[in-house]
Amino acid sequence: METYSIGELAKLTDVTVKTIRHYEKMKLLFPAYDPDNGYRRYGKEDVIRLEMILALKLLGFELSEIAKFLTHGFSIDSINLSNQKSALIKKITEMKKVISLIDLISDHKNIRNVDLVDIVNLIKELQMQERNIDWYLEQSEEDMRKLGTGYPANKKEEKELREIWDSLLSRAETLTTDFHQRRFEELAEEWLIVLYKCIGDNPVAINGLISSYSLMGEWPKDRQLFNPMLGEFIGPKLHEYHRTYIGKTK
Repeated sequence: METYSIGELAKLTDVTVKTIRHYEKMKLLFPAYDPDNGYRRYGKEDVIRLEMILALKLLGFELSEIAKFLTHGFSIDSINLSNQKSALIKKITEMKKVISLIDLISDHKNIRNVDLVDIVNLIKELQMQERNIDWYLEQSEEDMRKLGTGYPANKKEEKELREIWDSLLSRAETLTTDFHQRRFEELAEEWLIVLYKCIGDNPVAINGLISSYSLMGEWPKDRQLFNPMLGEFIGPKLHEYHRTYIGKTK
């Protein structure tokens, strides 16, 4: 019967030797030992077991939960995948927050040195953005219309607005593969002009809206304004430009 060393098993399953040893300590893997030299040896059943561990881990299960599955017999019916999906979405959201914080820190480092107090302030700024996002998503379509100036006032303006919006989205899609700062700035200014026309002179509402573009994949589908992948690209850039835009209009 073919057997593998711990190094061969690690290479075969694309994990580290350290990981395999950790799984053994957690009583997830039980290697045999060569009587001649005392080295670990693993068979085909160990490969299958390790692949099961990795599959369950990918689904978001903790090692303690995986141990119970393997001990008492695994059944797909015993897994609540909806709970796992919710937990994974939460983790994704948290990681996006961390990435946003890293981007904020990087932007500030380009201007000046950043210390711990600056990082605390940036975290507060990020939390404020999230509150703006929540505020926007809580508004009904009727509430959002009440915030506006009455634009568009008629069918002709509505058609013109749709044409402008479609043009903005098309140009934004082009920038995802061929980015030029000047073209982005032109697009961003026109984009914000449209938002201010529709929503009115309400920077909080505008800020909440564009901040939430990057999280559009988590919006209710009936509130998604365009492709969420485009939102992840254009949202942070528009949010940063909005600060400059507010300064120019004051």
